[in-house]
Amino acid sequence: MYIHYHLIGLGYIGKVHLMAMNNFHMVNMPIDSQLIRQQLITRNPQKIDANQQQALGFKRIIQQEDMVYDPQGIHIVDLCSPNVYHHDLLLHAIEHQAHVYCEKPLTMNGQETKHVLKYYKAGQSKIQLCYTLRYLPAFAKARAAIKNHVIGDITSFRIEYYHSSYLNPDKPYAWRLDKQMSGGGALFDLGSHAIDLLQFLVAPVAEVLSYSDTVIKTRKDHEGMEHPVTVDDQAFIHVSTRNQIKGTVEVSRIAAGDDGIRVRLYGTKGSLMVDVFHNPYDVIYHNVLGQPCHLDERCYQDDAYYQHVSAFYPTPKLSQGFFMDSHMACLGSFISQVEKGDTVEGAPSLEACQSIEAVLSACLKSATTGRKEKIDY
Repeated sequence: MYIHYHLIGLGYIGKVHLMAMNNFHMVNMPIDSQLIRQQLITRNPQKIDANQQQALGFKRIIQQEDMVYDPQGIHIVDLCSPNVYHHDLLLHAIEHQAHVYCEKPLTMNGQETKHVLKYYKAGQSKIQLCYTLRYLPAFAKARAAIKNHVIGDITSFRIEYYHSSYLNPDKPYAWRLDKQMSGGGALFDLGSHAIDLLQFLVAPVAEVLSYSDTVIKTRKDHEGMEHPVTVDDQAFIHVSTRNQIKGTVEVSRIAAGDDGIRVRLYGTKGSLMVDVFHNPYDVIYHNVLGQPCHLDERCYQDDAYYQHVSAFYPTPKLSQGFFMDSHMACLGSFISQVEKGDTVEGAPSLEACQSIEAVLSACLKSATTGRKEKIDY
């Protein structure tokens, strides 16, 4: 089988996706189809010379308005453009029955997402969001262990996703710092992953109380022009799930010395923790007496989603770090689902994406009103 691959956007994350795909054959990715690099869509195709085009391997490097699909082929669109363009590009792909691998968030707001879902349900396209942390073996193990009641009923949780690079006031201005282009800052960029993990592992969110701050108010672009920063640098969220489990989600792009992704889940029989930067393959388990214990393999080894993740996530010896490994696994999984015509239970669905965006919208509203806000699903 041949699959025509189209990449929209050659910024940082677009390059990450290409790097992930370039390494499929090195990690024995279980994909049978041959990927044909058909079109690279970028705002400035004239900046890519012949040598670069040959290295990138695409047949055409074009602007968005020149994009075409062969009606006879199977197509995957890898959507890495600024968030503000997602809605129209998704509808264009669905119209041409192309499958879409989309960087989060799906769109800029709930209204746009509902519009996309309407056309998606009437069409034949598969769409998967890049919620790559689901593809870490540690989270697949944790999910299976929770399903098998290893820590009993969950009583509370704490999720932290911290970066620090935006604390540097000389970091250049980019579209991600413009709310009209991105939709939000740390809350959207990091918080979307944190909320996804929360709902993937624990339960749907029912209510939030959110606080956010913008610490560095202006930044200069590469030409030295100063721009206002209209998104948050950090956000803190008190969360209540539908089954009344309480916990916190904290995200920051200015947490110097504390970069990391840490998920703590507390239950009536013990606790589970995943510290991604230290070990993306395993969980830290404490029993009801607070003693550190080895998590019995029988708690997760027969779980279908854990088995799926294990097939696509690189082994420790071939690891390029969790960030690249998770992108390889997530993209590889989606391509496999397209070629087999199936859907993997546990893969990030459009319904899960819609739920995440509803939570983020409530967080934005709460940060403005200063009140608890219920989630409008």
